[in-house]
Amino acid sequence: MTERILILRAGAIGDVVLSYPVLFALRARRPDAFLCLAGRTEARLLALAGGLADAERDIADAFFAPLFAPAERAPCRELAEFVGGFDRVVSLLGDPGGAIARALKAHGARDLVSFEGVRPGAHVARQLFAVLAPWGITGFPEGQAMIARALPCPEDAPAGCAVVHPGSGSAAKNWPAERFRALIECALVAGFAVRVPCGEADAEAVAAATDGTAAEVVRLPLVALAGLFMRAALYVGNDSGITHVAGAVGAPTVAVFGPSDPALWRPLGPRTCALRGRGGRFPGLDRVLAAAGLGPGGKGL
Repeated sequence: MTERILILRAGAIGDVVLSYPVLFALRARRPDAFLCLAGRTEARLLALAGGLADAERDIADAFFAPLFAPAERAPCRELAEFVGGFDRVVSLLGDPGGAIARALKAHGARDLVSFEGVRPGAHVARQLFAVLAPWGITGFPEGQAMIARALPCPEDAPAGCAVVHPGSGSAAKNWPAERFRALIECALVAGFAVRVPCGEADAEAVAAATDGTAAEVVRLPLVALAGLFMRAALYVGNDSGITHVAGAVGAPTVAVFGPSDPALWRPLGPRTCALRGRGGRFPGLDRVLAAAGLGPGGKGL
């Protein structure tokens, strides 16, 4: 009989992408298992399109609300039927007091492993991955692309383009726009077609970084954007969920860090580089250009 495994992960795009090594390892260990990811954002749809999951649910749906309700409430029959239909459950929700784990058990979870929460020290993806140890899964897939399956992308997307993403979930994490603009100009001079993704929260940062350049701004669903990354020769971006996606699909990725700590949050993948200045400051333009292969000598990743 096919083993059924439920994985639960909340958070923004990057938070869900950092759970991909868990899905990757479960798929590698049990190729015939049925994996269902209950997650947030389009990152759960990317996991499905990339073959990491066989089904997805939106954990923000009211269907899952009983998992976060006061303990004295009786279990929800519909949710208990759903949870009880899985042989194993992986909760990556951040549960320092164990309340969510207890709710899952009350709703029929059998073989359950649970994540208590992020702590200082190891990379967040490794902390999430550590929950699999009781099942004998300990080999973290360092340096591997989490998604290798070809994904759809715009038909006019040029192979070997440079993708530059000047936005993030917080303006404080954005490398200065004038440096992004200078990098875009260098990429154009080097002969790259430059594509700049723009999401709902990125409009101001994208406008400032692309002003006066010949870069093309693109607005794409996450799965199509990941397909674009697979065709790219270079990706440069801030500490953001989009940067995590670029690394996860194997794009040569330069991640620019400032206030956030790359030891915890750097993107993972076969060709990634995280740069940070001293004292939590942003790195200089020359250093980023060199890592991207756009400086003197043209090497880089």
